[in-house]
Amino acid sequence: MRRLRGFAVLAMLAALALSGCQTAPDQALSVGDVSLTNAEIDAAAGEFEAARVASAAPGTPPITNEDRAFLRQYLVQATIFNEVARRYAEEQSIPAPTPDFADAAVRLGLAEDHLFVRTVATNEAYQELLLGRVPAAQPTEEDLHDAYDRYVQAATAAGVEPVDFETIKQELQATPQYSAGIGLRNALAEAVERYGVTVSPRYQPLEVPVWSAPNSRLVLVALEIGDQADAVRDLG
Repeated sequence: MRRLRGFAVLAMLAALALSGCQTAPDQALSVGDVSLTNAEIDAAAGEFEAARVASAAPGTPPITNEDRAFLRQYLVQATIFNEVARRYAEEQSIPAPTPDFADAAVRLGLAEDHLFVRTVATNEAYQELLLGRVPAAQPTEEDLHDAYDRYVQAATAAGVEPVDFETIKQELQATPQYSAGIGLRNALAEAVERYGVTVSPRYQPLEVPVWSAPNSRLVLVALEIGDQADAVRDLG
């Protein structure tokens, strides 16, 4: 995979991925007949935190409230992506992937049947599958400026002087994975309208990650759900 020079400074950020319709009071999200409650999200994130604390080396910084919010947001984002991707793959007669639950369980320190493990492994499997099967698309100027703005915010937060727009633009245009991410985002954006996606106001506005910069958690292509006017992007 071609490494983006402008994003090399963000390697320190490396880490392990609508509708305004009303949901039930305790429902976090639903995609068709699949749903998760806020209680299920909170329990899964809490168990992940407990496992991390139990296995942490002495001197490891404690998990912050920002970390906790990220864990819950991730479960919502990834579950929506997984369910939309699964339905889209079925529509397109693309064989389902085989998630590596065992590997995810080892990395996360949880049982293979844990919600967090299954969500992470399924998310990784569908992203890899569809990024390689859905036709790529040429990014628009708006796409490129959006990606650059995300990069600048992340670089600034990391205390690094960002490179200029033209440099990042050229690198993105020369990166097949970026164009593949744009193509997948466009396809899933159309599919979302067909699948009855709803998400609790607790998690809106919501971005579902589609493609991130290599070796980082910096999302450069995302499927936006809900009003993005006040969106706060996770920059790691």
